[in-house]
Amino acid sequence: MALSWSPWILLNTEQLQKLAPRTSGLYEVKVDNAVIDYPNGKSSMVYYGSTNQELPTLFEAINQDWMTPDKSKTRKAWEPYGTLVWRFAVQNEPQIEHSRRLESFIQRFGRPPWANPTEKDSSL
Repeated sequence: MALSWSPWILLNTEQLQKLAPRTSGLYEVKVDNAVIDYPNGKSSMVYYGSTNQELPTLFEAINQDWMTPDKSKTRKAWEPYGTLVWRFAVQNEPQIEHSRRLESFIQRFGRPPWANPTEKDSSL
């Protein structure tokens, strides 16, 4: 079944509070109107995220992944590339689809989206 995605939304606290669902699902973050170099091409995507047992709602997941004080450095690092926007798709059990989408991105572009941790990153 195809996912039903929301429109793209400006990634900031106000929009997150107002528009992020308090349900499970998937979300994507991209640089609006720009593309970024990857080993095997270019994409505007910088992050694929989803809810999980620790962060069961899209609001909680996006807030933890992008809006906590320790993430301000990550957001600032993307400013030279353009405005960050996000969209979501509500899904009851998003982990399988999230894994499939990450694997597909890696196959196409040669690595995960830049803001997603890699195995190398997780060992730091």
